[in-house]
Amino acid sequence: GVFGTAISCMLQRQRALALYPERSAPLPPAVLSELRGYLLPLSIVALLDTVVWDRSEVLFLRLYATSEQIAFYSVAFGLASRAVVLPQVVVGALLPALAALHGRGDQAEFRHVYREAIRGVALIGAPMAAVLAAVAPGLVTLLYGEAYRSVALLLAPLLIVSLVGVMRQVAWSALRAVGDRRWALHSTWISAVLNIASAALLIPWLGVWGAVIANASAQLVASVLSFLAVAYRQGSTFPVLAVLRTGAAGLVAFATVSAMMTNHDPFHIVTAGVVSLAVFVAAAMTLGALTPGDWDILVRLVQRVPAWLRVVSFASIAVLVMAGLYGAVLRDLVGVWTTQPYYSYGFLVPLFSAWASWDARDSLRGVHPTWSWLGLGLAGAGLALLATGDATGSLTMRALSLPAVLAGALMLVIGPGRFTALLFPVLFLAFMAPLPADVIPAISNPLQGLAAWFTAHALPVVGIPAALDGFSVRIPGYVLDVNESCNGLRFLLAMIVIGAALAWSTRTGSLRRFGIVALAVVVALVANLVRVAGTGFIAYHYGAAAASGAAHVVWGKVVYLTMLVPFALGVIALRRGRRAVAEPRELDRAA
Repeated sequence: GVFGTAISCMLQRQRALALYPERSAPLPPAVLSELRGYLLPLSIVALLDTVVWDRSEVLFLRLYATSEQIAFYSVAFGLASRAVVLPQVVVGALLPALAALHGRGDQAEFRHVYREAIRGVALIGAPMAAVLAAVAPGLVTLLYGEAYRSVALLLAPLLIVSLVGVMRQVAWSALRAVGDRRWALHSTWISAVLNIASAALLIPWLGVWGAVIANASAQLVASVLSFLAVAYRQGSTFPVLAVLRTGAAGLVAFATVSAMMTNHDPFHIVTAGVVSLAVFVAAAMTLGALTPGDWDILVRLVQRVPAWLRVVSFASIAVLVMAGLYGAVLRDLVGVWTTQPYYSYGFLVPLFSAWASWDARDSLRGVHPTWSWLGLGLAGAGLALLATGDATGSLTMRALSLPAVLAGALMLVIGPGRFTALLFPVLFLAFMAPLPADVIPAISNPLQGLAAWFTAHALPVVGIPAALDGFSVRIPGYVLDVNESCNGLRFLLAMIVIGAALAWSTRTGSLRRFGIVALAVVVALVANLVRVAGTGFIAYHYGAAAASGAAHVVWGKVVYLTMLVPFALGVIALRRGRRAVAEPRELDRAA
């Protein structure tokens, strides 16, 4: 490869000379000496950078390690190098800018650009490294097969080393911009000697991990020497605090994605990458690595994108993030809704929430991203609740985290003020969550006791002797057992959801909305009392067969449907009461 490149350069030189036959005037000896003095150290640095750091570990691995370890290291090194291509592109434009600042003597701006360049490299490279390190097991397996899965362990440290190496290139650009000939060369040959020595010492002992340690130690030493050189020559210090904050944000993103990577198929890998970027941005804003000024720049860049493309991009990102975070949660919720009668209403909750959100679309026109600490806090609390639910196996906590994460994300996208239009649709999603397992018995027992007590006191009113015995009601020829299926909790939970939906839909005041929900609870409780007492009445007059089986089920449905009539009348009355109050006010304003 190197020999072919040299031949290609020679051929290009000959072709260039053929195009321009006139020879230029020779350079003055002083200028030629200056040029050679500048290019020679630069060439040596480039040679050491290419040959020693990229090839020395492979050389020693060939001597002391197996072909499998050589393949693992080569793959990990190649992936780590490609992961930092984008930061390297950013660094490539620094040399002329820094040289111009040095030529003008603007040292303050030189130092500012230098520090911001290092911070920018960290901001660009840290999320990429975090994403790649987190999805490495699945990505490596997908690209190279299960046999290369061990490469994922090598990739994380090499990613960090590669990112530090790109930040070192910022320092080298600064040194070249001021015409330095020594510091970059000295730091390079010192680290090259360290690299070869440590590789020769560690690879026979540790194998492929010895190669990683040798490369990392050499890169870190060269970077530290380069940063010290810039600080010594130009007074430009390394932005330690900013880089540490960025690294902490990357660590948070890495931990989040690592926790959610239970599946390594392509869809989950892409989703995990999107989630990691979102978590990194939130963590970076919280820790101060991403400043409000940076956020404003991002907003302005986004606003330059066509509106349709912004909508499609945001929708795609939102779908991927939610699918990655809550795909398993929604799958488990569907299982609960289909197998547990208490929560059969669950399918309607997201549908109503989507309709309510669509109904509020007019108030969301012209929105733009707005930073909100409340939104960030809600999103962080929701993610923490999701992680806790995953750790404890609580589907309730995992499902309840969805409204919190959505609320926080929407506040960041449309601002806290406009989020009020979506507050109810988001909060309504909490009804998707099942109650904790120990809550059902705690609620069921009082409801069973209430139904048994009411039946024992209501039947004598219609001439049927009845005696209360715990959760059983004894009547002549029949014992009515008020078990868990008679608690009425299924209808009560469904009526609470219906009441909340209607309370929001009526657009009444807070007191009337509360009245609608309270009416739903009362109707559900009364319906169950009538159902249980009616079962005792049927059993006494028509026998036990009429009070059980299909007839018993039909009786319950008839009672529930009948009780919806007074509930509907109550809702209509509350709505009319609101209109009756509103109309005189409108007349007063007109007068």
